[in-house]
Amino acid sequence: MGLQALLIWGYLLLALPLWAALEVVEARSGKRKEWWPLAIWAVRVVALTGVAWVAWVVTYGGRDFWHDIWQQLKLHYPELLRGYRMTIILTLLSFVLSMMIGGVLALLRTADFRALRFIGTAYVEWFRNTPLLVQLFFLFFAFSKLELPVFGRPDWPDDVHGSLYRRSAAQRPPFDR
Repeated sequence: MGLQALLIWGYLLLALPLWAALEVVEARSGKRKEWWPLAIWAVRVVALTGVAWVAWVVTYGGRDFWHDIWQQLKLHYPELLRGYRMTIILTLLSFVLSMMIGGVLALLRTADFRALRFIGTAYVEWFRNTPLLVQLFFLFFAFSKLELPVFGRPDWPDDVHGSLYRRSAAQRPPFDR
């Protein structure tokens, strides 16, 4: 392992955690030793020197890297603009939908009728108290097995799984016999 790698690992595993711990101690009230201000400023200087070094490497040390990024931006500019447009549209739609759902849930949770309060609270607590990975597993595996009364069985999870399987099978080299 080279000197630069040792410096990086030492910075990540020693300087940054030490800085965070000292800042927590500094935020607490109490009497400090006379060497305390010197120690905290020394750790701050080391930590911020590392941040400055990373900023210098990113801006000046990787000129070829930024040249390659610029070439890719010029090459794929129309596709990126379409992607940006779709990102903005989806962001605005999700914002409006979440505000409407949040407003309805706020009304449900403050309702006088106990059943409405229960529905609002159950919805909020379900999403608050289950990990995102569990919700995604439920969405992809359990939700696809349900027969919904109005819509029937959703087929999109099977399409996603099938396309992933076909793509991975197509990319595998054939067996040598």
